[in-house]
Parts: sequence; structure tokens; C-alpha cells
Amino acid sequence: DVDCRDNETIKVTVSIGCASRQRQTVSPDELLMAADAALYRAKESGRNRVVSVTALSMKDGKKKTAAA
Repeated sequence: DVDCRDNETIKVTVSIGCASRQRQTVSPDELLMAADAALYRAKESGRNRVVSVTALSMKDGKKKTAAA
């Protein structure tokens, strides 16, 4: 909860997606796509979640991630 002016309190929740890179072959775009996928996994899992993945190289145009 966050206290605001006029004694109001608002509830704040956070979903975070984090991606790490294990191989040099992963491009910046692939890393961002992996982080985006992790964010959506966090949102689907409920409120106040952090999901971390390892970005793997894309093959055949398919995004690959591994849960960290």
C-alpha cells in the first residue's frame, strides 16, 4: 500500500520479467523478446510476481527461453 495525499491509500502490484543471456549468439532483440515473454508469464501467474528466464538462441524463427 502507498500512502498518498489527503490520507488516501492506494494498492500497488508489480509484475516483472527478467532475462539473462548465457550465449554470445543471443541478439539484443532475442534478449528483449525473452524478457517480454517472462513479463507475460509473471502477469499470468498473478500479482506481485517476478519471472526470470535465460534467453537461448532462436532457431527456425521460434523464440526459446529456459526458466532460470
